[in-house]
Amino acid sequence: MALEQAVSSSSSTLRNVLTFPKTLISKPQFQVAASPSWKTQRRWGNLKCSMTTTPSYPKPSEIPWQKELCNSVNLIGNVAAPVEIKHLPSGKVVAWTRLCVKKSATQSSSISLTFWDDLAHVASQHLQKGYQIHVSGRLIIDTVETEEGKTQTYYKVVAQQLNFIERNFSSASSSQGQEFDFAMAGGGK
Repeated sequence: MALEQAVSSSSSTLRNVLTFPKTLISKPQFQVAASPSWKTQRRWGNLKCSMTTTPSYPKPSEIPWQKELCNSVNLIGNVAAPVEIKHLPSGKVVAWTRLCVKKSATQSSSISLTFWDDLAHVASQHLQKGYQIHVSGRLIIDTVETEEGKTQTYYKVVAQQLNFIERNFSSASSSQGQEFDFAMAGGGK
């Protein structure tokens, strides 16, 4: 308000250049107009002042660092390939497959899934191509050099939890959810 009164008592040129809102909204923003005449004017040039409203959102809460949260992901998609399993000489068991994850109505991505030990046995016994599942685990990024000398990056999820997605077609389920289910590659089981 004091600035507005000071401007009112100044020259009429300055009053025409600066505009003030009736109520204080938030931060003022000043900018010089892109006119070549701004250099030739003596006082304020083509300085414009406008007030903008920026909504205020609360800062997200802070949590302590936890190793199990590093690179953690949750994915829902359809099993894109039969599960393969291998028993290693060390006694460990590993199983792997690919998960088709829908990006849009016409696009999907495929990501490698790896299961270890007991979860590898569960995956090999119960997962089949086309089943819709939820996995949570850790995102692993592998970078290898191809024969042509180019760097290739591969992403995979080492699953720590595996769940089937419930297929409920009652009237209570949303039509949007059903459209998503039907549009998934493989159709789900």
